[in-house]
Amino acid sequence: MTATKRAGLTIAAVAGALGILAGACVGVGVKDYAEFRSAVKAGASCSELFDIKGGFEGEPDEKRIERDLRGIGCVTAKSLRTDRGGQG
Repeated sequence: MTATKRAGLTIAAVAGALGILAGACVGVGVKDYAEFRSAVKAGASCSELFDIKGGFEGEPDEKRIERDLRGIGCVTAKSLRTDRGGQG
């Protein structure tokens, strides 16, 4: 394989990876409280739940999210959930 082809494949791979990351970032925002609760029930980590909270839109439900986070031991993004027996 020539250096030019190798460089082209590298650029294509990087562009593809950036596209995937951009798509993933778009999906981070949660639009309603039910979606947040689904993530909690699915076992999302404190870090993941804080990421969701950061993309949340809606003041009244944000208070509920904060209460729920405290209730499962997620005081910070680095906390471990207390509702799962110390698992993550």
